[in-house]
Amino acid sequence: MAWMVVDRRQVLANVAVLALASSPVALAAGCEDEPFKSAVEARLQGKESRLISCRMVPGDRRLGVAVVAVEGSRSTDDVKTYDVSLLLLDAANGKVRADATLENVWQSDAYKIDGIEVSGDAYPVRRGTTVFGLTEWWSGSSRVSFYNMTKLSLYAQRGTKLVPVLSDLVTEIYQGEGCDVQTTRAVDVQPVSGAGYASIRVSGKREGIARDGAECPAVDPVEAPEVLVVRDGKYVVPKRLGPFDSE
Repeated sequence: MAWMVVDRRQVLANVAVLALASSPVALAAGCEDEPFKSAVEARLQGKESRLISCRMVPGDRRLGVAVVAVEGSRSTDDVKTYDVSLLLLDAANGKVRADATLENVWQSDAYKIDGIEVSGDAYPVRRGTTVFGLTEWWSGSSRVSFYNMTKLSLYAQRGTKLVPVLSDLVTEIYQGEGCDVQTTRAVDVQPVSGAGYASIRVSGKREGIARDGAECPAVDPVEAPEVLVVRDGKYVVPKRLGPFDSE
């Protein structure tokens, strides 16, 4: 496959634009209205946060999802951690139908979380079950070795609780030290069979990007597809589709 040739300044500018586009300031705008406002303010307790997102459940306007993250008890000046509240809200009255609390997660130091968004895509992985996606944007701080990625997790309602049914599936990643590769993955929920969970097909495309005139080997433009299935109530994500793949 032919490589796209760019200089380092262009790549840095593109990364900056992507970070700005995913700014949680813009994503939090929907949280200013009910049914989200009261629930979000209750979780913030007067604190400020960059990491907030609200959206009505795709395909079910009777429900809304709010995700609110504030710095956790283990957070320091050098390493940030976050306490995250996930809320499934009744659109009519704002009452919490189901929730989950994650403590001291999303550890951010040289590699940090830049933004979050409740996904606008529907994930009908099981009949009669409310499921929503949460997207996270992460980036590294090195100006030489790039490692920027987007991760998807899915949460399902089980009674009054929200539980993860898929965690840390990398849907986009840009990495390299001059001979960079950008991988973009599509997530397709397959038809549900019976009372169980649907399988999820993940397929990827890859593009080589040569920085500053680097001579780079060929890159396969198509990534081998993978079918995810549920084991013990949760989708199994192969290591190569997760963060920091070392295979």
